[in-house]
Amino acid sequence: MMGYERRKYYRLDSNVLSWYELPHDETIPIREVLGRVTKNIGGGGLLVEMDQPITISSELKMDLKLPGVKKTIKTIVRVVRVEELYSGKYDIGFTFRKIKEQDRKKILKYVESKTKKH
Repeated sequence: MMGYERRKYYRLDSNVLSWYELPHDETIPIREVLGRVTKNIGGGGLLVEMDQPITISSELKMDLKLPGVKKTIKTIVRVVRVEELYSGKYDIGFTFRKIKEQDRKKILKYVESKTKKH
């Protein structure tokens, strides 16, 4: 039996540059900004492989650089899934918590342009 798809938007397996700021931690005096490449992205969120887990429901500032789009997309994301991989790394699933609708449309346009059959 097929599983129920809970996503509102299709996700594209795609490598999009992303930068995120770790959640504030009193023991770390400086916020660390880390760069990563997404594993997939869609209008509702994205999946990123990371070295460390992040607590479910944590919110992070995240910037995305879509290929062919000049302006960086700035968003707030929420951790909705954490899965430990065999490699010891983690797949972290994020949903967009705050994103401008025009930026969501840019992501949807990017996903659509990559999934159209020629």
